Amino acid sequence: ALVDWLSGVGDSLRISNQAIHHAVLVLDLYASREKQRFDIWLAALASLLASAKFVQMKYPSADSLNSATDNSYSYDKIVKMEAHLLETINWELL
Repeated sequence: ALVDWLSGVGDSLRISNQAIHHAVLVLDLYASREKQRFDIWLAALASLLASAKFVQMKYPSADSLNSATDNSYSYDKIVKMEAHLLETINWELL
């Protein structure tokens, strides 16, 4: 369900399949390293944002991600989660 949802969000924002697949890998890496409980849906959005930035020339803003999820999360929450996710995986995007 989570991967389907993430794919739907990615498709609605015209994020490439490569970036969506990469986001799933980043999310999996984050989940394997994060020691505390976390909001998996927010982490999925953050991984999608980081992956779109890494894989594509153009990428959606955090506001666009928020809009695509019916304003489930604020801009600040998405950006803060992206930073935390990247720190947790030691910026290992390859």
